[in-house]
Amino acid sequence: MSKAPVKVSIRCEGCGYDLRATDASSVCPECGRAVASSLPSARPGVSWQKSGTMRSWLTTGLHAIWSPRAAGRAVRLDLVSVRRLCLMNCTVAWLALLIPGVLTLVMGERMLSLTPSSGATFVIPDTGMYGAVFASIGLPIYLGACLLTSAQRLLQRRNCRESYWAAMALATYPLAFGAIFVLGVSLFIRTLPVGVVHDVSGLDLAPLLVLIVAIANRMVPIIIAIVLAAIIHVAVFRCTRYANPARPFPPAPSHA
Repeated sequence: MSKAPVKVSIRCEGCGYDLRATDASSVCPECGRAVASSLPSARPGVSWQKSGTMRSWLTTGLHAIWSPRAAGRAVRLDLVSVRRLCLMNCTVAWLALLIPGVLTLVMGERMLSLTPSSGATFVIPDTGMYGAVFASIGLPIYLGACLLTSAQRLLQRRNCRESYWAAMALATYPLAFGAIFVLGVSLFIRTLPVGVVHDVSGLDLAPLLVLIVAIANRMVPIIIAIVLAAIIHVAVFRCTRYANPARPFPPAPSHA
């Protein structure tokens, strides 16, 4: 049986070794990883890359949050699809945080007054303006910081740009989900009557719902989203730093 050498220059996903002219059925001479597992076709792609539906978008986000390393090993390094997914997540997060801020400017600030069983009344304001400020200032700063960090790593490791975009595409999911949660809580507060003190101990509002609103008021979801985004970004980048893109990879420079 004749051997089939790799005809294009690819790297081993395990160690980055140049596998040019290496038999495709053999293993990497540096780390022992199967050459076939480093081929671009070995990556099945995440759910969204397969269908592009809203359901697959949600499934991919849950997969990235629940198991970022598994998502990083599955994502296909196709520049068009990962850039589109990253842009989609950033747009969702941006709009979901800006909408409450616009409503606050146009319709005024809303307050939710609650009376727990102890009898002391406390007020929970709508945090739409805080979300709008984060969307306008904090989100670009965060994405810019990720870009600078990843760019430095890309230069140091001779990595491809698809790795950066794949990591960013999956890392922006927590930001989008957190922003949608904040938007939902803000809209909920605006549906309640103005100037009414709600009795938590009765049937007016469930205690669990009050707790959710109180947590959202402190911008806890956004903070959690940022932490999760950083974790996902690092995990996916590590899983794709030596991965081969769907396009032909340029030959690595030969060492004398």
